[in-house]
Amino acid sequence: MEAGNNPATAGSALAANPPKTIPPTVGRVVYYRMREPDSRMSIYDSSTPLDAHIVYVHSDTCVNLVVFDHSGNQHQRTSVPINVVDGGGHSAW
Repeated sequence: MEAGNNPATAGSALAANPPKTIPPTVGRVVYYRMREPDSRMSIYDSSTPLDAHIVYVHSDTCVNLVVFDHSGNQHQRTSVPINVVDGGGHSAW
């Protein structure tokens, strides 16, 4: 068995080479979670993330999104953190 295929050493290989963050690009689909309720959005279950698409990339950690609520209505969000969970509204893969 090759070393890379050995289940016993797979965990240590991941620890030595953690997965790289996916760079945000226009057109990618992400999840969006709101910081606080928004009465303009139709939300059926607050534990379910919203579908969102990246429409502009400011940096590897900040994007603009078009967000779809649970009824399919479109909303815009600007300067949204991505891959950063700080208790506020954020997006993630």
